[in-house]
Amino acid sequence: MTARPITVFDVGGTHLRRASWTERHGLAEIRRTPSPSRTRHPGVAAADLRTRLIRAMADQVPPDGVAGVSLGAALDHHTGTVYASAPLWGAHTDSFDLRAALRTARPDVRWHVLNDVTAALLHLASGPAARDCRKVLLTTVSTGIACRILDRRTGEIAVDGCGLQGEIGHLPSTLLLDGVPVELTCDCGVACHLAAFSSGPGLRRLAEFLHTRGARAGTRAGRVVAAPGDHRADLVPGSARFAAGGPWATGDRRAGITTAAQGTSGFDAATVEAASEAAAHLAAADHTGSPLAEAARTRPDRRGPDRMGPGHSGPNPTGSDRTEPDHTAPAQDQEAAAFETALSAALDAGDPLASELLAAATRPVADVVRTALCLDPQLDLVAFTGGVAVGLGRHYRAALLAHLAAEGLYITGERAPRWIADRIHVCLPTEADGLVGAGLAALAAESGRPLHRLRDGEMVRT
Repeated sequence: MTARPITVFDVGGTHLRRASWTERHGLAEIRRTPSPSRTRHPGVAAADLRTRLIRAMADQVPPDGVAGVSLGAALDHHTGTVYASAPLWGAHTDSFDLRAALRTARPDVRWHVLNDVTAALLHLASGPAARDCRKVLLTTVSTGIACRILDRRTGEIAVDGCGLQGEIGHLPSTLLLDGVPVELTCDCGVACHLAAFSSGPGLRRLAEFLHTRGARAGTRAGRVVAAPGDHRADLVPGSARFAAGGPWATGDRRAGITTAAQGTSGFDAATVEAASEAAAHLAAADHTGSPLAEAARTRPDRRGPDRMGPGHSGPNPTGSDRTEPDHTAPAQDQEAAAFETALSAALDAGDPLASELLAAATRPVADVVRTALCLDPQLDLVAFTGGVAVGLGRHYRAALLAHLAAEGLYITGERAPRWIADRIHVCLPTEADGLVGAGLAALAAESGRPLHRLRDGEMVRT
């Protein structure tokens, strides 16, 4: 077992976070820099982006150190082979042995690589939210979407023949608005994946669809199709189309939303009413203890696209968290930040179109949750993390519960609705941090002993 601090990394599509971690003292010296991703460096080959990523991590580990890497990518749970990462490398799917590449760059370092959702789940499972749970499902909703299930009784995360589990973001999904199938293209290049509708970028594409829906109403025939990038420029409060009266426009924002929302809902009345009532109730409530408010209070630097993108985890009481200056942020990052801030404010105000947008984005996710609970009743906790879920906090949970109330589990949904609601949890920023999970995984690997739940809801090594 290592007594020295472990250098930990959390790599997402927007930011690369790094820190020093010990089991006793937690995180320290947290730093956040832009990820070398296709969004930040359009036109750069995936191989070159991977080389930049290796260099960015290899240079930060002390000599003869130990490092844990939480990576936002589909990777083999057993071998660490990376298959793909749409947020980082787009449609590129050539296998990549990141651990071997890191060892080549820094042979003196002992590297341990795992998926970012797995890392966040290890952290969540070690805390009080998962106490007394048999199985825990964690879904991250940010630039991409994926989930993992951990059996806390054995410490096992079951995987398939490729060492994968829970890559739900790239499952086929269907979304109807106004009775019309909506086709949005996922960042991986395939149409109608779950992430195309429900990820951070997908949410903005849906906003563009709702914004232009009225203009299309008289000419639409059969399908509405949009591809990545369609939402950019027009979703920023203050842009030409928003100033003309679109949703979340500057100035008379409420008038623009009310007009756009009248008579245009693509959802059944019960779903929209439930979502609108939940948003109105939350707007009138005291938000001082909400995840969003806590994040704003404790993290004055938590702004920009990271709020609804990767790198969502909040501060550790023992560490400092600093975002290093970035003078090369793409325009779409700034636009995403403006959109996210406006959407949160609109939901707080109970705007009906904002509620409809969130209802649309969460419907495919609710479909997955419903199926998971139907197939495995031992899922005692169904938790959500990632910039979208954490950033929208109780609004996100309310939208999910509205779907599950309108279309719930057979019989259980009517006779024991609390059985479902009690399992749905949106994490606080400090509950499911990939940095902590990377440290836990590296420490377990160094000791040669797996993580298991033994007592009092704590994950300890045996």
